[in-house]
Amino acid sequence: MRLDRWSQNGVLERVYTALAAEGLTGNEVYALDSTAVKARPDAHGAGKNGPQAIGKAREGWNTKIHALATGDRRAEAFSLSAGNVVDAWAGRLLLETVGPLERTVPLLIDRAYEDDLTRLTAWQLRFNPVVPPKRNRMRPWDYDTELYKRRNGAERLFRRLKGFRCVFTRYEKLYRMFAAFVFPACICITLRSVNTP
Repeated sequence: MRLDRWSQNGVLERVYTALAAEGLTGNEVYALDSTAVKARPDAHGAGKNGPQAIGKAREGWNTKIHALATGDRRAEAFSLSAGNVVDAWAGRLLLETVGPLERTVPLLIDRAYEDDLTRLTAWQLRFNPVVPPKRNRMRPWDYDTELYKRRNGAERLFRRLKGFRCVFTRYEKLYRMFAAFVFPACICITLRSVNTP
């Protein structure tokens, strides 16, 4: 019951936002990525009292966690979407919640986000997108291959998040209840990283 009240009142989101305000999440290089979380049969169907963020993709019913990571242990922000939502669209919404920034910062993204609209949105919000062009691009661009190697920080963050059973597999019907489990996982990972080099 307490977790339900906290999720309704946004307590966990405010705690995580306070950590970001204290500078514990860092912001020298950002990486934007997503991961899929399997939704168990208990999580969908029957009655709902709010948005769910569950959709049917090739692998079945799932939810996507989109994260703007600043390393393998820190996420500046995250959002949830249905499993059948396009990554680029959800990524643009997530960038808009964080930006515009005070200074230009590299944004490491994979080819799922390399469309013109996502890159334009990133530039407008003072992110400098570092992404390899797709092979079918008529006018490919150069990108920093050494800096791009750091994009796996987002993948390692997702591996740490999925170490929490309540994040690895979704059993909750509502968006806010599943987010109420993702926030504490992010808080724990961030706090563990404070004294870790």
